[in-house]
Amino acid sequence: MIKILTTSLEKTKKIAQKIATKSKIGDIYFLRGKLGSGKTTFAKFFIEEIARINKKKIKEPITSPTYNLIKNYKCGKNIIICHVDLYRIKNLEEIEKLGFFEEIENKIVLIEWPEKVEKVLKKGIDILFLTKK
Repeated sequence: MIKILTTSLEKTKKIAQKIATKSKIGDIYFLRGKLGSGKTTFAKFFIEEIARINKKKIKEPITSPTYNLIKNYKCGKNIIICHVDLYRIKNLEEIEKLGFFEEIENKIVLIEWPEKVEKVLKKGIDILFLTKK
């Protein structure tokens, strides 16, 4: 498990960029942490870095997909990042109805609140966001 103590935006950005440079299609990241701990901020910097590496500009704002649950970002010729927020999901059946498992194929996937799918996916890379008390 990768643990990130989010003490500044700049530190979060540097960590996101470092992890992004090592990412490949098929990677699934479980973003864990309390509300406001930096999960979405990390995702934004991660997506921007993948796009930058592939000389692609993301035109729409990168925000948490809390209401639409799944948001895809084209970050290169064959590179799509799927950003998922499962905070409002109650059970696996709801996730399946969204077409979640088909949606994440052949992409780099960032999942906020992964507890609802981790038993099914089993292969995510854990990133825990900590904040100072």
